[in-house]
Amino acid sequence: MAVSGTESGLPGTRLNSAQPADGASGGIKVNPTALRLAAGAAHDIAVALDAARVPEEPSYRAADKLRAQQFELGAALGDAAARWRKQLASVTEAVDLTSRNLTVNADGHSATETAIASRMTEIGAHYH
Repeated sequence: MAVSGTESGLPGTRLNSAQPADGASGGIKVNPTALRLAAGAAHDIAVALDAARVPEEPSYRAADKLRAQQFELGAALGDAAARWRKQLASVTEAVDLTSRNLTVNADGHSATETAIASRMTEIGAHYH
């Protein structure tokens, strides 16, 4: 069953298409090089997110100083810094996991294609 773009809510999207587009022979086309490039970009994003933790320490120091002077803002700033640390760590972990998964998938597809080509060569050798 094919779902058109209007049914899926996304313009120009076809899910579960039985007919390949653009004269393709069918199946899923995977480009391991593109997957590795995307993995590298995701890794770069994770590194940049990790660097975004630098402002945390001044926030914690400011929160401590405000608390010491009995300002309620100190507790709020401390809570905000703690929440920022937790959320940033969560996003960084997710992006890093995406990077690793893309790399594993690229390696898996490359290995599969190599194994298939090797097996086809072996099979073809018997018919020549």
